[in-house]
Amino acid sequence: MGASMVATWLLAALGSGVACGLLGVYLVGLELSFLGIAMAHAALAGAVVAHFLHLPVELTAGAASWAVGLALARLAYSSARSSLGALSSIFLSLSMGIAFLGIGMAQGEATMLQGLLWGNILFVRPWQAGALLLIALAVAVFIALSGRLLDALIFARRNEAQPFDPRYVMVAFMTLASLTITLNINFVGGLLIYALLTNPAAAAYEFAENMTALRLWSMLLGVLATCGGLAISWWFDLPTGACVVILSALIYSLALLPRLRSQRCPVRSASQS
Repeated sequence: MGASMVATWLLAALGSGVACGLLGVYLVGLELSFLGIAMAHAALAGAVVAHFLHLPVELTAGAASWAVGLALARLAYSSARSSLGALSSIFLSLSMGIAFLGIGMAQGEATMLQGLLWGNILFVRPWQAGALLLIALAVAVFIALSGRLLDALIFARRNEAQPFDPRYVMVAFMTLASLTITLNINFVGGLLIYALLTNPAAAAYEFAENMTALRLWSMLLGVLATCGGLAISWWFDLPTGACVVILSALIYSLALLPRLRSQRCPVRSASQS
């Protein structure tokens, strides 16, 4: 194993953790986690279709993810918001049907296509690792410029009020999200990437006291999940995507413990009295 290959993997893990952690803050905060799932599976379906039609995989997967993300985001801020979950389920089932149909039709190339489901670190190329770092930087710059608007949007949604027209901000947000998802297909896998967009951010929401701390913690926990999962997969020779996702779920479980313990204490003390 060459040093350049290890460096490629580490850069991919770093870029993936930062980008997914920051984006996840707003997917979770805006209650659009299911939208991330639909976008991830749309990217997976687009990658499978691109393989059979001999189209650029990244471009086709990104376009599919972007189109689904924009459609669902538009619905989220329309009078039809009540059907967002149902429409997300329809996009999700359609994408999964297309993806599994393509994988089932593949003969000698099924293994490579299956790598799109749960990721295969061996398929990550140096340019993809560099692109993940660039998209992480782009997400950080976008949050720095638009963070106040997005933060206001989170709190406004809770009060059923909107301080500004969110469409233009959401277009930029979904564009970055679709690029992040597409570039992570080889690293984490289209079937698992949505967990990385949700779990670190959900854990950060458990103990961060303000939005600045929330973004920082979500980013750090995302990097911990990707780099830690990569180390576990390398040490035990396990699928990288699965290790990343399981570790991110474990991080969220540990973040829940203080709240669960504090909720049990009054019951315990009452019973003892």
